Amino acid sequence: VAYAYTPYHLVDLYTRGSYGEYLAIVWFPLILWSLRRLILHPNRIYTVTTAVSYAALMLTHNLSALLYVPIMAFYSLVCYLAASASRPALPRSLALVSITAVLALGLYTLYWLPALAEAPFVRLEDLTHVGIARHLSKGINDIISLSPVHQYDMTSGQWAPDRYSRLGLLQALLGLAGIIALFRLGP
Repeated sequence: VAYAYTPYHLVDLYTRGSYGEYLAIVWFPLILWSLRRLILHPNRIYTVTTAVSYAALMLTHNLSALLYVPIMAFYSLVCYLAASASRPALPRSLALVSITAVLALGLYTLYWLPALAEAPFVRLEDLTHVGIARHLSKGINDIISLSPVHQYDMTSGQWAPDRYSRLGLLQALLGLAGIIALFRLGP
């Protein structure tokens, strides 16, 4: 519930007009759910579900898919460590997660194969490293707003991306509570 009401979703839709990024938010919970099921109960169904949902994320908003890889890796590790009693065999889980990544990239070839073929004709170096570096170089104060009320100051007419891209304090606390509950209650 907290994820659905994150202020950034409203900013994406109504302020920035980033429809691709706004539509990509539907895939994040599905990816985490299917990834968790894949790690705890390794089988083909969850392999395909995870691959298709991640490929759909890549097709919807490729930068979000790129930035989501570390979150998926961290969540996979947390799920594996939280399943202490019923810990599945690590080699089988790793093999299926690897197969999932290959399947997702295979499903995504209809986008990245033409993009690679046309790369010499486009100035990609101007587009890629600046935006990714800006997203990855944020500190904790740039990610989480300590204000209980989200600030939508549109009166100045100036776009202030640092203000709008912060996660609300409530969402951050609920996310932390979820991680703690995962370890205490088990997967």
